[in-house]
Amino acid sequence: MDVVKGGPSEKAGIRKNDVVIGLGGKAISDSTMLRDQAADSPIGQEVKVTVIRNGQQLELPVRIGNLESAGKVLAVAVKERLGVEIRAVTPGRSRSIIWMIIRESPLPE
Repeated sequence: MDVVKGGPSEKAGIRKNDVVIGLGGKAISDSTMLRDQAADSPIGQEVKVTVIRNGQQLELPVRIGNLESAGKVLAVAVKERLGVEIRAVTPGRSRSIIWMIIRESPLPE
């Protein structure tokens, strides 16, 4: 598992390569299930996340964040890793962005 710098997981002590096997007392079998369980948890609620780290099982308390703060944290991570800045699309910019995507597409017409 990768951990976003500054996100709720990092703040809780979850590290890169930890394997999440439980959230809020429920078993987690894959990343989709983890995403869905986290999304169903109330914002601000503290839940226990069970991870396997170096063969040891640990329980860590994680505070569920909101989508707005998650977007900001992910935008910073994308900029650090890829050098790309993410901004909201305004109505005035949407046409130029769509045109750029179509023009730059490597797919045959």
